[in-house]
Amino acid sequence: MKPSTELHDLVTSLTKSEKRFFKLHSTLQSGDKNYLRIFDAIDKQKVYDEETLKKLFAKETFIKHFPSEKNHLYKLILKALRAYHAEGTISGILKQEIKNIEILYDKALYKECNKLLHRAKRIALENEKFYYLFELLNWEKMLLEEAYESGEFTKDLDALIEEESDVIEKLRNLAAYHILYSKINYVFRSGGYVRSEEEHAMVEEIAQHPLIVGKNTALSHRAATICFYTQGFCAWAKRDWRTALDQVPPGEGDPGPGDTAETGSGEALCAHAALYHQCADRTGRIQSRS
Repeated sequence: MKPSTELHDLVTSLTKSEKRFFKLHSTLQSGDKNYLRIFDAIDKQKVYDEETLKKLFAKETFIKHFPSEKNHLYKLILKALRAYHAEGTISGILKQEIKNIEILYDKALYKECNKLLHRAKRIALENEKFYYLFELLNWEKMLLEEAYESGEFTKDLDALIEEESDVIEKLRNLAAYHILYSKINYVFRSGGYVRSEEEHAMVEEIAQHPLIVGKNTALSHRAATICFYTQGFCAWAKRDWRTALDQVPPGEGDPGPGDTAETGSGEALCAHAALYHQCADRTGRIQSRS
């Protein structure tokens, strides 16, 4: 069986700063660090060659269980990358905050836990991270139960349940828009335009969907952006250039003087970029409309 190149693919995908962080992160590990030697050897290979690695480490004991050593290295790299990117995104920050909340809760440090929870909720609300918000509300209910057991009745459970229902509704709404977008994106990625009666029927079904043509349907900024994006793609798939570009403000991405309906995927990609970069700016309009 041909050796897997997954480890080599991961190593060679790392940036210089990620590699540096991995090695610094490795200093926290105790014991032998054979995996660092394997890492350096793989990093030098433009094309993965396991036989060369086995010859290089032929006198080492760990070569007898080389597959497990590679697996160990793979997991350590991913662990280091999680730490490296932990605060690089809102999702990463919320994951860390939720883990911190769990730790404080398990230690019965409810006051500190509640403080972190409200900070995390604010971040999740501001960025419309409804999945994390739903999880945070579950933690808030658990903290509320602890407060009730301690004789504190300063919070309203009904209000919390109502907030949870609102988040669930927004999650469902966003998921429905994602499904519609995925369908039209399939047509778009397949060539940019409808090429059969079946595809035409699918595009029409999406374009006339109540969530796309109706008012007061987008329950969040993210859902509104996807709505405009989907409307533009539907029009573009039917070669209705004017309607497609009317979904976003005039500007970058409009077909140039030399573009025609026959220019194919190049023009489609141009529209893709225009819609992608400008739909967020249009969201204010759909929010006021919905």
